[in-house]
Amino acid sequence: MSDIKEWSKTRKTTEPEDQVYCLLDILNIFISPSYGEGIENATKRLDNKLKKTGAKTNFIVPYARNDKFISYELQLAKLEDLVLASQ
Repeated sequence: MSDIKEWSKTRKTTEPEDQVYCLLDILNIFISPSYGEGIENATKRLDNKLKKTGAKTNFIVPYARNDKFISYELQLAKLEDLVLASQ
């Protein structure tokens, strides 16, 4: 999924719904482009198609990466080890 994130950072679209259409091949989903429908309708159609096909995907957050985000994965793993060790 990180490759998709890197690719999407530089993706320039000419129509708003292209942001959804560019995901079709990545998700291995086919819906016909309908230019002029807007990003909201394109997103709904993609979501409906994903639900109908039962495709398993990670959720997609349509926002830029927050450079100020701090991950605490290592600290959480240490806490989990301490809790499990005490049981």
